[in-house]
This record gives sequence, C-alpha cells and structure tokens, in this order.
Amino acid sequence: MFRLAVCVAVLIAASVNAQVPYPASSGPIRPEPVGSGPARGAAGGVLDVKPSTERLPTVEVNQTITQIPSYTGGIGGYSLGTMSGYNPYMYNPPWGTRQTALNGYLTGVASVTTATGEYWNQIGQAQLTREQARRSSYDTARKRIETEMWYESLKPKTQDLIDAAVREDLERARRDPPATEIWSGKSLNALLNNILKCPQPTNGPTIPLTDDMLRGLNLVDKSSRGNLSMAKDEGKIAWPEALQEEVFDGPRDRFSKLFSQAISSVNAGAMPDFKVIRELRKELKDMETQLDDQVDKISTGSYLAGRRTLNQLKTQVAGLSDPAVVKSSRSWRNEVRTVGDLVRICQTLGMEFGASASPGDERAYTATYYSLRNYERDLVQLARR
Repeated sequence: MFRLAVCVAVLIAASVNAQVPYPASSGPIRPEPVGSGPARGAAGGVLDVKPSTERLPTVEVNQTITQIPSYTGGIGGYSLGTMSGYNPYMYNPPWGTRQTALNGYLTGVASVTTATGEYWNQIGQAQLTREQARRSSYDTARKRIETEMWYESLKPKTQDLIDAAVREDLERARRDPPATEIWSGKSLNALLNNILKCPQPTNGPTIPLTDDMLRGLNLVDKSSRGNLSMAKDEGKIAWPEALQEEVFDGPRDRFSKLFSQAISSVNAGAMPDFKVIRELRKELKDMETQLDDQVDKISTGSYLAGRRTLNQLKTQVAGLSDPAVVKSSRSWRNEVRTVGDLVRICQTLGMEFGASASPGDERAYTATYYSLRNYERDLVQLARR
C-alpha cells in the first residue's frame, strides 16, 4: 500500500514537471483578467490555466523554488523529492506553503507508521525495564539474606555463651573465689565438672578427707530438687531466732518431731511414711503463714533468716519423698575416704555439691574446696603429659 501511494505521488510530480515550463524571469506573475486570453509568464510562456468561474484569488505568486514537504521515511526505497518552479496545483500564499491532499495523506500514513513503531518500541523497553526491576528485587532479596547471615555469624551461639560461662566459673574457682561461692557449692561444682571431663577422673593424687569434712558436705541429686542435707545428727534442726518466737512453738515442735521420725526411717534404709510427709508439709505451710504475719514485728534480717530456713526445709521434705535421694543420702559417706572416692561417687550417682545447710558446714566446705582444687590442678597436669 505504501509503495503504491509513493509511486502515484512520483508520477503526478513527473507529469507536472513535464507540462509546465519553468519561467525565464524571476519577476512576479500577474494573472490576466478572466476571458482576456491565456495567462502568460514574464518570458511569454503560456500557462495551462483555463478560464473558469472558480478562480483562485488574485495574489502575487512567488516564483522561487517551491519545496514540497515529502515523506522521507524510506518506505520501500521511495521518497518525494524537491520540485522547482511554479506549481499550478499548489496554492502558495505569501505567508507559507500548504500541503496537497495526497501529500497530507502520505504524511499522515508516515506519522501513523512512525507512531506504531515507537509504540512497540516503548512496549519492548517497558518489558525490559520490568525484567530489570525483577532482577533487582531478586538481588536485593539475596543481599538481605546474606546480610542477615553475616549478622547472625557475628552473634555468639548459645553453646558458645555456655562454654564461656563455664570457663569463667572454672578460672574463678581456681583462683580465690568469695567464701559465699564456696559455701553455696558453686566453686566446688566448677572444679568437679572439670575433673569429670578428664579421661580418667579418679586417677588423681591421693588426698584424704576427714570425717568432719564428710559430715559437713551436702551432696544432692542433679535430677531432683530435693535433698537431705539437713539429715545429719538424727534430724536435729538449728532453728533461727525468728522461728523461735512463741507463736511458732506449736508448729515448730510438731515439725521437729515428725522430721526426726522421717530421718530415722531413712537411716534404717526405709522410705518415710507418706502420712508423716503430708504432716510435715502442713506444718511448714503454717509456719510460713505465721512468718508473713510477723513481718512488721521482726527485723528484716530475722525475717530473711527464717525464710531461708523454711525454704531449706522444703527441699528436705521433697528429698524425703524421692526414693533416689533417700538411697544416695545414706550410702555415700560410708564409701568416701579420699577426694578420688568423692569424685567417683559423684560420677557414679550423678550427684553434685549442694549448699551448706547447718551451722558448722562452712568449715567443711572450705577445707574440701582446697583439697578439691589441689586434686584438679594435679590431675590436669597429669592429663597434659
């Protein structure tokens, strides 16, 4: 279609150039009145203009070369060229040039073609931009994950924190820990745990333990919250000042009697009666209620000492109801003579050091700490050889 239109335009332009001679003069052409004869140019050339009632307005026609706008889009290799001279089919007003119908049609077709090409070009560019945006979103997501992984790699892991705490406790126990950490069993357990990590934890130096030291030690089962650290001296309890007030006489005496009876059963190799344990719990609850009622009448130190004793008695009652605690409490002291024996008992029965519970236990804990520290130091040196 485009080639046909271009060919028609070329043929019309050629026929016009063949029929209309170029004027010899550059002066303006003055058309003669209608009916006065053929119109002649300045050089005498006859213009092929027939008289008609539909004449163009009488104007001065610029006789210079007229440039006809052409479509140069290169469709099929054809284009409209430049026509020189006077063109009787073109109205040339003094203010410019206007297109013919054919030229306007071709220009419009060319504009539509150009616009269509630009449209599809923009569609392609938009699709390419969209794919680039998708690729960028994938890159952003990957970099976000990489950033999170990098951040997580900088954070210490849970096991790393645990290992660091264990190493810190061990170094603190090897040096000179506070007395409260020794009496609470923390420093003793730090040394014991490091000893148990050795390939042969019981092959250390022979360091003896006296009966007074063993009597003051309290080994507890790791798997139970209860213990019988106060089961020494046939269950005698050292009551603090706050619990020796008159209001505590009834429940305190009943609890002491029941507790001694339960300890006697343990030393005989039997479990305490369940009714006894139930009565012990009831008496403990009554003493806790009365202690809370006396909080405004006694000093803060007395109240805290009474509360600490009641909490220890709770663990004793819990130990009396646990067969594993009862079994281990009556056997280990008869088998321990050295630090190596103590380490073996803790390894075999899964026990560790509990807090000092009775008056006088602090001395036993301090003496045992120095013995255990020397044992751990020599055993580590032997393991490195």
